[in-house]
Amino acid sequence: MAELPDLDREIERLGALPRAKAPEHLLPRIMTGLARTRTFTPPEWRALAAAAVLILSLNVTALISYQTSLTEAGAAEEWSLLNNYEFED
Repeated sequence: MAELPDLDREIERLGALPRAKAPEHLLPRIMTGLARTRTFTPPEWRALAAAAVLILSLNVTALISYQTSLTEAGAAEEWSLLNNYEFED
C-alpha cells in the first residue's frame, strides 16, 4: 500500500511529458507506399487457390500411397513370419 502514492506520482509525471509528433511528410509517404502495393485480382486469386489445392491434393495422395505401401509391406513381413517353416537348429 505504501507504493501506491509513488505510482500515482509517476503516472502524473508521465502525463506531463510531451507527446511524440510524426514528421509532416510521413503520412503522404505512407499513402504513396500503399498506392504502390500490388494487389491480386480475383482471377489471380483463383489461380493461386487452384495451385494450392493441387499441391495439397498431390501431397495427400502421396502420403496415403506411402502409408498403404508401408502397411502392405508390414503385412507381407508378418505373413512371411507366420508361414516360415524353416526352423533353425
